[in-house]
Amino acid sequence: MAPVTDWYSQHHTSNNGHFDAQFLDGKPREASGLTHERSPVMHAERVVTPTLQTTGDDDCCTPPTQAIEFHTALTQNGVESVCCVHPR
Repeated sequence: MAPVTDWYSQHHTSNNGHFDAQFLDGKPREASGLTHERSPVMHAERVVTPTLQTTGDDDCCTPPTQAIEFHTALTQNGVESVCCVHPR
């Protein structure tokens, strides 16, 4: 329901930051690594499809900032986007 859209910020804001380093087989601070390559927010300028994102306000595994960050990137690129942050 709440996808990771930026693996770099996910690593630093979630309660399971160890997962992404293992999943992406690298260090999150390496600009040329998979952390940035596989982060949808880094490719927001290529999105054209209207997008709905949902997130939970108290989600510690995938913090709501993930959806908010991608929503902002999409709207800045002229994509129709709605971000719903559900309480708790």
